[in-house]
Amino acid sequence: MSAEPDKLRLLRPIDPRRDHTRGGKAHSGRVAVVVYGDYLCPYCRRLGEVLQRLRHTLGERLAYTFPVSI
Repeated sequence: MSAEPDKLRLLRPIDPRRDHTRGGKAHSGRVAVVVYGDYLCPYCRRLGEVLQRLRHTLGERLAYTFPVSI
């Protein structure tokens, strides 16, 4: 099952001046992960472990963003 390319795009692009972004300093092959979560949610807290494994695997290619609500 493949998704249509237009359905994989964000409605609003990541804005580094407004959104909280970490990593992604590599100039090519960058992978962006947008995280919607709650710091008090135990399931969201477990996502930190997943992000650490991704960071270990992808290095500076990984950029993860916590968008600011509009």
